[in-house]
Amino acid sequence: MKKLVHVLLSVAAMVVGCSDRQGDQPHPTRSGEMATKREYSVLEGVESQERSRVHAGAPLVRKHALGSEYDAVGLPSKGSDHGYVWIIANSDTLPDVKVLPEDALFTVTPSQVADVAKQVVLSQEVQDYLNAHATK
Repeated sequence: MKKLVHVLLSVAAMVVGCSDRQGDQPHPTRSGEMATKREYSVLEGVESQERSRVHAGAPLVRKHALGSEYDAVGLPSKGSDHGYVWIIANSDTLPDVKVLPEDALFTVTPSQVADVAKQVVLSQEVQDYLNAHATK
């Protein structure tokens, strides 16, 4: 039953988050509150899907997360063997760094940040944020 709820929430987030999708390119007129809501809906959907996933300490990369134009990066939750903290790799709107769950602790090393940057384009703000939180 719990898995069914997660799947339904993920599908709902995908439908809401992708309702104006046109190919893989961002909509040229998207800005402000609607775009911010769209980015957060992608984060909510991915976080819901991966909430109970056991991690081995490595970040996850979801290109075109939930069929959107956004790439999401999952960082292993600190102090737990499961769950990830999700971040939009290259946000279109302010704030430049969107993280879910907010204020959650995660683990990442400088080499993992570099590996993620090879897989997806990270905005400078996201790269700075990850490097500032990286453990040596």
